[in-house]
Amino acid sequence: MTLSPKDGLQEVAAVMYGYGYGGWWMLFGPVVGLALLGLLVWVLVRLVQPARPAASPGPDAREILDRRYAAGEIDDQAYAQMSAKLTARHP
Repeated sequence: MTLSPKDGLQEVAAVMYGYGYGGWWMLFGPVVGLALLGLLVWVLVRLVQPARPAASPGPDAREILDRRYAAGEIDDQAYAQMSAKLTARHP
């Protein structure tokens, strides 16, 4: 079997327009590879890092009341009244 110059041009054209040795995968292959590598690094970092403690809840009602009283936002009577209500709810 002999190949004519025309057959060689068809092969080159097929390779150039994505029908041959890679086509679109020549562009997207490295992108997919980098994405998988990034995913692998992320998983390894997550496995190696120690677990972070859960965020502590905000201050409770007693702490807020004490701060407001200390800052002078409420007077003695309001503090005593609110403190009694809190004590009645949470002995």
